[in-house]
Amino acid sequence: MARVATELAAASRSQTTRDTYEIHWRTFTKFCDLVGLSATVPVPPETVVLYLAYLARFGRKNPITGERDNDPDLAPLKHGYLRQAISAISRRHELAGFPTPTSDPAVGAVLVGYGKTHGTRHNGSDPLHGHQIRTICAHIAATPNTTKRDLALVVLIAGGHITPGQAARLNSEHVLWATGHPEHAAVIAVQRRRSATGLDLISLPDSLPIAICPTAALRALDHHQRGPVFRRPDGARLTRQAIVKILTKAIGTPATTSTLAGLTTRDIADASESLRTPAWSDIRARAVLVFLYGATLRGGELAALRWDDTRISPNGVEVTVRRAKNDPHGKGHTIGAPRKSDPIHCPAAILDELHATYAAVLGRDPHPHEPLIAKLDTTTDGLLPISRERISEIVTTRAAAAGVKGRYTSHSPRAGSATDMLDNGAPMAQVIKHGRWQTEQSVHAYYRRTQIWGNLNPAQQLPDSAS
Repeated sequence: MARVATELAAASRSQTTRDTYEIHWRTFTKFCDLVGLSATVPVPPETVVLYLAYLARFGRKNPITGERDNDPDLAPLKHGYLRQAISAISRRHELAGFPTPTSDPAVGAVLVGYGKTHGTRHNGSDPLHGHQIRTICAHIAATPNTTKRDLALVVLIAGGHITPGQAARLNSEHVLWATGHPEHAAVIAVQRRRSATGLDLISLPDSLPIAICPTAALRALDHHQRGPVFRRPDGARLTRQAIVKILTKAIGTPATTSTLAGLTTRDIADASESLRTPAWSDIRARAVLVFLYGATLRGGELAALRWDDTRISPNGVEVTVRRAKNDPHGKGHTIGAPRKSDPIHCPAAILDELHATYAAVLGRDPHPHEPLIAKLDTTTDGLLPISRERISEIVTTRAAAAGVKGRYTSHSPRAGSATDMLDNGAPMAQVIKHGRWQTEQSVHAYYRRTQIWGNLNPAQQLPDSAS
């Protein structure tokens, strides 16, 4: 019963907070092992003081955590990191029924001294505003689509018409369209072997179903007068090795000569169908950005969403957050993410795209209890949730790829959403409710940083010249 009571007491904090405290506690115990001290609760205040001094001296990349070199030129740890470390130690003592050593004046003095030495400013991530979200989503949608190219490779090579090496050496000037049936017949001139001097003519069939017809796949490509038929997005020729990787991904097994020879028409059709589906990761990335911004979600909240937490309505998408950082009892909160005129960043349109993409890959509709933002479980052909860290990585990498410069994490769209709502006249009380914040101060932490030259700067009212 005591163990159950302890577990229930621990659950009074959100899962994110518990995970953070657990990481800090493990780091603390590694420190104790390193210097020969005991981490058994209760821990004396002197041990906590030594731990804080160690963090202040070495930062995070040290023999304990491996995240920061002992280099005096590197930026010190944030004051908040030390406060989190103290909170984790304090919480462990509270759950064990012991007084916390972190309340000792010596511990407090070290923390205050560190703050005065290094400052307590919290920089955080930069906000991503609505126009930036649109820019990133448009960039994702405009990324060169290699689907047609890969489809032609699968149909030509898996269909036994040419080899990967011949495809790599095939040039546009060697594709000859038959005059009688331009849509369904072609002759290609290929170099049988790299060392061969002449070209052999291969006549492509015109009687196959359109889904696996090599001439139809070739004609769908963006053609150039000269140069390689199969190119990278930068225009360079695809190598044989790159083509084999594309085939392996398409057919789901190593694209060896024997494997390709054993493929049936059904196998080729299935591979072709999977390639016709828009890229899973691209649609998922747009969903991440749009729902973090439109529903003002935290990264952990988005990671926890299931399909039955969303409902499309005439006005947009209703998103139910079952449990939030400041909702440990799981009362839940439903938020509306409004529709947009452009489907590239419209929550409702993206939700439909995401559903269609998952269904095409899985061969079924996603189950209501499966994660909304997911990766494919290749073992069970089901959906697995991705982590909050992975969501943050998606925001960071997609913003960088689109040329949107800044320090962006999964919290950036949420910060930008709050700022944009206030800038466009939304009452503070409604913004707090929509974003599930506890205090106005929390919102102003985002808003004031973007208003250095905005409405909150009274110096904007200074006269331009002396009167």
